[in-house]
Amino acid sequence: MMQNRYIAIVVAAICLISLAACGGGGGSGSRPTIVTPAPEPTPPPDPTANPSYHLNTARFTTHQPKVLEQIGAHHAYARGLTGRSVRIGIDDTIVDYTQSSEFGNRVRLREADGASLGYARPDGDLIFSDVGTCILFDPSCSTWEGNSAGDPEAVNRWVRQIVDTDGWPTSDDSVFVVDEYYDENDLIERLFRWTEVPTPYGQEGSHGTIVASVAAGENLGVAPGSTIIPIAQNLSDDQRTNAFADETLRRWISVLPVTARSTLDDGLASAQRDNYAKFDIINRSYGIPLFDPDVVSSEVGSELQWYRRYLPKYLDAILQADRTNAEKTILVYAAGNEGELWSGLGADLPYYIPELRGHSLAVAATNPETGVIADFSNRCGPLPSNWNAVSHGPHYCLTAPGIVRGLVPNLNSPGSGDVGNGIPGTSFAAPLVSGALALLMEHFRGTRGNTEVVRRMLDTADRSGRYANSAIYGAGHLDLEAALSPVGTLSVGQSARGLYDSSLQVPAIFGSITNRVEGLELTAFDEQNFPFWVPLSSRVRSGTAIRSTIPMFQSLQRNAAPAPGFESMGMNWTPIQNTGKLGLPEGQDYVVGFGPSSMSFARQPQQGGFGYGFNVNDGNYLGAQTSGAFGRNLRSGMVWTSHAIVQELGYGLTLNATGTVGMSLPDYEQDAIFQASSSLLSAMAIRVGTPQTVLMIEQPLRAETGTGTFRIENGRMENGRKLYDKYRIRLSPDAREIRLALHHEQDAIGGKIAVEVGQTMNSGHIPGRQDSRLGFAYRLIW
Repeated sequence: MMQNRYIAIVVAAICLISLAACGGGGGSGSRPTIVTPAPEPTPPPDPTANPSYHLNTARFTTHQPKVLEQIGAHHAYARGLTGRSVRIGIDDTIVDYTQSSEFGNRVRLREADGASLGYARPDGDLIFSDVGTCILFDPSCSTWEGNSAGDPEAVNRWVRQIVDTDGWPTSDDSVFVVDEYYDENDLIERLFRWTEVPTPYGQEGSHGTIVASVAAGENLGVAPGSTIIPIAQNLSDDQRTNAFADETLRRWISVLPVTARSTLDDGLASAQRDNYAKFDIINRSYGIPLFDPDVVSSEVGSELQWYRRYLPKYLDAILQADRTNAEKTILVYAAGNEGELWSGLGADLPYYIPELRGHSLAVAATNPETGVIADFSNRCGPLPSNWNAVSHGPHYCLTAPGIVRGLVPNLNSPGSGDVGNGIPGTSFAAPLVSGALALLMEHFRGTRGNTEVVRRMLDTADRSGRYANSAIYGAGHLDLEAALSPVGTLSVGQSARGLYDSSLQVPAIFGSITNRVEGLELTAFDEQNFPFWVPLSSRVRSGTAIRSTIPMFQSLQRNAAPAPGFESMGMNWTPIQNTGKLGLPEGQDYVVGFGPSSMSFARQPQQGGFGYGFNVNDGNYLGAQTSGAFGRNLRSGMVWTSHAIVQELGYGLTLNATGTVGMSLPDYEQDAIFQASSSLLSAMAIRVGTPQTVLMIEQPLRAETGTGTFRIENGRMENGRKLYDKYRIRLSPDAREIRLALHHEQDAIGGKIAVEVGQTMNSGHIPGRQDSRLGFAYRLIW
């Protein structure tokens, strides 16, 4: 039975449709100019919300000039995006993980996380292999022995121990490790017991480190917060080792008994699925320089035929045909540097294999000085006749700058590096796209599947002007500003009303609910159904109980609203005359109130007695209105009862006290974002004084109970349906408004004057808010 620790090695080593280690790197053949960067000031830890600010930071002016600006990365940084926690696999030559100043602690080194730190050497037991030559003829070469005891982490652990002790090897094929734990009768275990400890130095050895620095470097990378996972591939050799393994394994697999081959197929498929699940994005800056479509079609068809015959489940796992679109790991390939009209083999596989469409991308390179396709870059090429643009976007290929600055490990100063200036190649355009994908994944908070994020990038690529030529530029030029911005108008709620046409005003009886919705966000959707979030508080406001500073004469108090706080309802109150003619009892005070869309009727409480009333509103809730997705047909009602006490206190003083208890009855639309329960209400007024001078203490109408419920989409979708969460808040305010006032009246100048001075504590039922007022009124009497 093949051990699990070898299955993953086989997955990586066989020369399959995945093209792992089957071709050379996508970088240009020219050697980069090495410059040592001067120390740069540390940018502010919290990026400003102004994109233009970032254009003047070291990241744009020194570390990666013109490149990041051309793809619109400053618009991502203005939103605070770094690609945090998005897992990018660097399927390349070894990444020098000791470069802590550029990579920090964001490099994962465990096999359980998908990391592979050594090059598999399946020909290690052959005399004339690189391993055999090392042992027999090269005294400067060294080999290490270990016993893994079946631990899949052993090889990575041994590589780290060797690097920690002796540093990285200074050249290829100079340090090897052999696992003595194997079964001589097991071909897989015999083949994959040798591992080369790779070197990150030299033009080829540094390739993976440069790619990683462009994708996710602290200074040089597009997504400086993303997680880097090295997947070491020996791209610098002539591939004889892989060809040997491929031929040996295919011959062995083809003669296996059906049952054994089926078991192997299951194991390989399971290992491949598990491996993909460790990555969000895998960057593959390599490919095979093969362009003739007839030749490529024949080669790919032959490969598919072999796997469908012998390892069909493994083939499905490689193509991710057995995973949902949302789960598929995104593969990003470099288009290649031969200046051809097609991408190289690997990058162009979506042309030939429909199962790869939607999650496999090709990246061609532009010149960041001009934005024009780089001379060395392969073009994106044509689309197949059966391409589905509705499902997969305008093309499987797009362009990004391909002349960059990258981190080159310094052989003479292990753990530190120099910056290569003007490094050309589609190899370095690809990690710009990988990093940009990480920024998009973070921005949309995991609410969209991987293929949807890919589609977003392709749909929003710049296709203006020269970029409209899809044979050269594919879907266009990478444009992060467009990808991060709403496409079309934003809508919210079940009713899909415009975001900026939707607002909620809550009655003054609830006080300010801003602190009760703090931290909640309203999700709006653009025309591609991608989510964007705004603070809920930005669309919610509280009604205010506006009280005139002009005092009311006591002789007119009977014409006023039935209780303090009713003024927020915006009604004009009028006493009913000739009540007997209307069938109402004589000798009692009745008032009616009218507003633009509301009506009230009330009996004022008499001395020592009770009053009552009701209110109906069409279009508001106690004076507060809604619009858009919060409702456009709000109705409400209220009933109340009041009790009055009048007591002579002596010395000409009279106590007049009224208490009101009511019940609100809101009726929000069924599909509105906000719903409110009924609330128990209270109000009270106490007046002590003489006919001329009165001290008044009032509490305006206030909710004592009630619950408000927000039904807010969370940005996720399932089978085309928007998912939502519910948040409940209490409607009773955090404080109680108390109004104190001293009112004085006297005859003067042929009429009557009134002066009132007042102080309000917890104004609007908001803790700590205080208002003062001073009012004067004159009434002419004739």
